[in-house]
Amino acid sequence: MSGPLISVIMPAYNAEATLEDSARSVLNQTFDDLELIIVDDGSKDGTADLCQRLEAEDNRVIHLRCQNGGVSRARNAGIDKAKGGHLAFLDADDLYAPSKLEKQLNRLEDSGADIVTTGIRRFVVEHGERKWLGESYPPDLGSAAYQTLLLDMDTTKYVIFNTVLARREVFENGLRYDPSLKTGEDWDIWIRAALNNSFATVNEPLFYYRKHANSATAGYGNWMTLNSHLRILEKNVSETVTGASLRKRREGKYLEFLGHSAYSKNYPEFIKILRKGLFDAHLYKRKRLYEVAKDLILNNIRRG
Repeated sequence: MSGPLISVIMPAYNAEATLEDSARSVLNQTFDDLELIIVDDGSKDGTADLCQRLEAEDNRVIHLRCQNGGVSRARNAGIDKAKGGHLAFLDADDLYAPSKLEKQLNRLEDSGADIVTTGIRRFVVEHGERKWLGESYPPDLGSAAYQTLLLDMDTTKYVIFNTVLARREVFENGLRYDPSLKTGEDWDIWIRAALNNSFATVNEPLFYYRKHANSATAGYGNWMTLNSHLRILEKNVSETVTGASLRKRREGKYLEFLGHSAYSKNYPEFIKILRKGLFDAHLYKRKRLYEVAKDLILNNIRRG
């Protein structure tokens, strides 16, 4: 295939405060045979001007302007535009470690896998300084077990999908992000990818994930996220997938988000999820429900 070997797709919406740092973390990679497709999702700030400046400075930058349609549509537009034999993704507020793409490409070649993930290092910016937080690492299992593993993954670990480098062939049969999902779209697409593709990992934190109140998922409550995840399970769990049934996984999702809402002290959401879960998933049969309720009561007593 002609064109750059790696296409990095960056959706951006009102991202002028962080976009340049993110873009330069791509352009300064140790592996430089790449293109950076910045998909401007109808931004209303200075994002477009910044993209045009970067495009003028470096001919590897492509500024793709779209009508606002959400992150999934933006990523899909980038996939359709990409010329590279491999595709990677980066949100406009996160960063790559300098050797990320080189190490992933080497791992793809060594392993023969179709998709490579890496570890993640979280950070916040306080008073203009970067403060490092915890690290996360992807599971490393054979392809036969990977879809079941992804279906059972805890929500807090989905960020690992941001690190993906995939062969172009993964997307050639129409695999795309589902624009109808408000959240969980990355979990959904890689579950579907795991049906026909193998995964490998680079066990280093080569992706830097920014935590801040303005991230795309910060405004999504437990109720909205739960309902998106239930839809994803219904789409992807079938008789061909081993492990727990759809019913068991639905029960697990209700319990997971009950725990999240209790921890964040969002009691209206807790009640809403509990009410639906009792009827929809028969949670009263699950011991874990009573453990969550007990923890909630004890924490309220201690705060007294």
